[in-house]
Amino acid sequence: MTSYGPKAVLWDMDGTIVDTEPHWIRSQHEFLTRRGLPPLSAAQEMRLVGASPTITAEVFHEQGAVGNAAEFAAEVTAEVVVSVRRSVDARPGALELLRDMHAAGIPLALVTNSSRTLVDAVVEGLGIEDVFATCVAAEDVTEGKPDPEPFVTAASRLGISAAQCLVIEDSRNGLRGALAAGCTALAVPHGVAIDPHPDYLRLDSLRGVTWQDLCELFVAFHQRGEHHADDSA
Repeated sequence: MTSYGPKAVLWDMDGTIVDTEPHWIRSQHEFLTRRGLPPLSAAQEMRLVGASPTITAEVFHEQGAVGNAAEFAAEVTAEVVVSVRRSVDARPGALELLRDMHAAGIPLALVTNSSRTLVDAVVEGLGIEDVFATCVAAEDVTEGKPDPEPFVTAASRLGISAAQCLVIEDSRNGLRGALAAGCTALAVPHGVAIDPHPDYLRLDSLRGVTWQDLCELFVAFHQRGEHHADDSA
């Protein structure tokens, strides 16, 4: 790994750029309530943070819901889109960092388990339509996070190897997918605790973080890894 920092940055959306989690929790609760099914447990809610439609379907089936992942996703997402179009809040520091990266000419991709309709609602609401070179949404892949496919797809579209990409994620599912794809991952937890670990970078918040800050973290992380590799040789 060179000392020039990542060649591209792959951003998660929900919980990383924008605080959609309250919208998802409310819509999932209403989905079950309409069917007379029991509410999700705290453990189930944690499983759904950053989860793919497949995992969401598994959880809903546990509660007794009848149907498939596509049907569940369409119904819940439609409600979230309506809610987000009314009002949605950006996560602290996310928009400032996005614009800093964009001004520096860094290729950016949005990589999300959400649908294209929700992506459109978020980016239009935040006024960031021109920031991303590409977007990998739920419809673009066979398997969502924690599968590595979304990240591999985004890197390929940018013409950059996954190993040269930095991924910014707030969920364990996202981290798992990013690491499996061979990306360098930065965890910025939101809603679910993510403990520090040698396999990834971690920040409590993006507030006040610049592109230069991330380049320095990226370089230090890989230098540390190279040093450990030399020690074990």
